[in-house]
Amino acid sequence: LEDTWDVDATIKRIPKEEGADKKVRETDFVDKVKKMVKDDPTRSMKAGDRPWVWQQDSASCHVSKISIQRLTENCYDDVTKDLWPPNSPDLNLFDYFLWDYIERHTNRHLHSTKASVMDSIKEVFGNMDNEMARRAYGRIEAVIDANGDYIK
Repeated sequence: LEDTWDVDATIKRIPKEEGADKKVRETDFVDKVKKMVKDDPTRSMKAGDRPWVWQQDSASCHVSKISIQRLTENCYDDVTKDLWPPNSPDLNLFDYFLWDYIERHTNRHLHSTKASVMDSIKEVFGNMDNEMARRAYGRIEAVIDANGDYIK
């Protein structure tokens, strides 16, 4: 595990188009992921000298034919969508823990600007204890040991 959190890389999200309420189209998703990896070499298919796994949920842009094809062509190891863990809070820590944690801490103060919110998010990430990352890694190992089944 890394000894620090990469704050800027972690809070980058794929932005919706101005005023858009629609779902992200698969071509937009593929292009934006490709650009993120190209613009930030730390997002290559290696974490240090170790290969990493790209995990995603079943959003339509994630499971589209073009997205799956690009993942198959470009990923270190292809995990087909039929093997993705179904709705796993044990593996999807960003959705089930991290953003809730960030929101609880950033909402302690009122923010009147987007910059203030972003600064607060960066501050919360910067103050996170590395032990949190180690516990997350432990949960992932426990799921592996349980052959993908739920853990307690």
